[in-house]
Amino acid sequence: RLDNKSFQVDVKVETVGAFVTLEEILLGKVSLAELMANIAQGFVERVYIKTVQALRTAKTLAPEANIKSGTGFEGNVIDNLVRIASAYGTPVIMGFRSVITKINNGAGWENVPNIDARDANDIRNRGFVTMYKGVPVVELPNYLVDETNSEFVFQEGDLFILPTESRPVKVAMKGDLHIEETQHPSGSMEQSAHRLMGVGLYLANNICVYTDTTVEGGRY
Repeated sequence: RLDNKSFQVDVKVETVGAFVTLEEILLGKVSLAELMANIAQGFVERVYIKTVQALRTAKTLAPEANIKSGTGFEGNVIDNLVRIASAYGTPVIMGFRSVITKINNGAGWENVPNIDARDANDIRNRGFVTMYKGVPVVELPNYLVDETNSEFVFQEGDLFILPTESRPVKVAMKGDLHIEETQHPSGSMEQSAHRLMGVGLYLANNICVYTDTTVEGGRY
């Protein structure tokens, strides 16, 4: 294969904290297992955020043919990107709801309605088609930044088209997990977990990105 490579992922300390109030301690509402589950979920979210950031670096590292943009859903452009990704393996389309809900398999034939029954069921049950011209469509979750519900964590304009076999994003963890417990004057407790961790993008030339320029908002 022409794409056999190896590389080193830089790691740095990532910290996840879990906070327990004095009332929760007195009432015994939070168990040690729940604390550890919250810490583990925190690291999962950190890995997920860094994974999306790594995929976005393909927009500057991948060949020009792999990176396209347009207004809304442009099937011909996406078809070409799928063709490139399929040369490296079985392609999959991954994106956020704002973009994948625009994907459709309309063939332009003279039938009314111009939609397959399976696509109609997908849209009714899930809000988007789960298969585009033989390529699976996967929704990436997004998170609200805070309780004002005014901003999401990720910018949703990008569609990532990549071969599933290559697993282009690599996660590296080094050393052991270190947990520190801090007692607050108010009686509450804070558990801070530290771990050396890094996320890197592997084989950027097999990743394609389509950007819908009409989608705005998002922090990362």
